[in-house]
Amino acid sequence: EAAIDIFNNELEIVKKQKQLEKLNTEKESLTKKNKDKKTETQAQKDNNAKILNIEESIKKNRQNQTKARKIDFYKTEGYRLANEMNNDENISKNWEVNIYENTNDGIAYIQQELGVNIDKAMFKRFKNGTANAFVLSREDILKINPNYKGKGVVIVSNENIVNNINKGLRYAENAIHHELEHVLMDEKFKG
Repeated sequence: EAAIDIFNNELEIVKKQKQLEKLNTEKESLTKKNKDKKTETQAQKDNNAKILNIEESIKKNRQNQTKARKIDFYKTEGYRLANEMNNDENISKNWEVNIYENTNDGIAYIQQELGVNIDKAMFKRFKNGTANAFVLSREDILKINPNYKGKGVVIVSNENIVNNINKGLRYAENAIHHELEHVLMDEKFKG
């Protein structure tokens, strides 16, 4: 999917660069024709406006390529790392990493499986999409639900991460890496 987005944006960029070449040639021609005039002609103004529009459009295509690369990185490396953590004997005995396609599925898991009230302030940013993921150790969950019998969890919202990458928020593609560092620190400095 990312490769297709990157490729399609590159095709658009190439087309626009050809248009830009023509407009720059036209700009040179207009400048030579009007070299004795102190102000720009309407044709020069129009040409410059077209150049600026195409340059801005190319910039957006480049930004779209960057977003596609970040989403691809998150979906390949982040998922790989989550899988490694879930299959590592030393970590998986105390933790599980859950990646949900949408935030509501993550919220449902928290409520149904962990028995935790999602209306608590600590979940507000996850619910409203500004937090990509979070970690709850077993001890954290027991403070909220003393009857909990499971492991610590990492809850990841694919929806939030992709939306935040598309909004241009820095480091959203590293959300899983970031949360799993918390898990590793917790494991290293336990007790």
